[in-house]
This record gives sequence, structure tokens and C-alpha cells, in this order.
Amino acid sequence: SMTFLWSQAQGPAIQSKYLTQASSILWVPWSALQSAQTYTFTLTVSQQGLASSTSFSYQVVTSALPLVASISGGSYVSIPQSSALTLDGSQSRDPNVPSNVNQN
Repeated sequence: SMTFLWSQAQGPAIQSKYLTQASSILWVPWSALQSAQTYTFTLTVSQQGLASSTSFSYQVVTSALPLVASISGGSYVSIPQSSALTLDGSQSRDPNVPSNVNQN
């Protein structure tokens, strides 16, 4: 039977648990990768009982998603001229930051 060995050759280090999968498929969640980075992963395939193996490298370039601006209260506000205007942008977010991280 064939054995599969994944390694990372370039880019910010990812958790080793993703590379120790003895599978033909490498699965890494988006939250494990940093935005605007280049990663190179190498797969080495060998067959039990044979001394030879073959490797293939694959490059992944991640891009940064644009910031998401949000103002609470809708897109139209009407107030008297003598009133102060308060707008709340606290729901704006950076989609490159995992959802479990507080952004405010």
C-alpha cells in the first residue's frame, strides 16, 4: 500500500496536526493560514516494500479580504438640526480575523 507524508516547505508555520494526516488529502482550515502569505506544501508518496518515493510541491498564496464597514441603524437617518449625530460602526469587522477573536 502507498503511504503519504505531508510537509511544509515555506510560509508561516502551521500547526503540525494538519501535516501529520496520513492521507492523500491535506486539509487545513482557513483560520490556520495567515492572510497575504505564500505557503508551500510538499507531498511525498512511497510504497511499502519499495525503496523509491516521489514528491510534489504545491504553492498556496492567500489573499487578504477587504474590511467590512457597517453602521448600525440603517442607511438613512433624519434628525433635527439642533441634535447631535451619533453613528455606531462597532459592527465593522476584519474578515481575515477568526470569528472567535474580539475585534472591538
